[in-house]
Amino acid sequence: KKDAKKPELSSQLVAHKDKKDAKKPKNSVA
Repeated sequence: KKDAKKPELSSQLVAHKDKKDAKKPKNSVA
């Protein structure tokens, strides 16, 4: 049931990761 709350949290986490990756050279992103 915890997973029901997770989608919103996960999307926030992914967005944060994307921001960090955006700062890296594309070559660094696997």
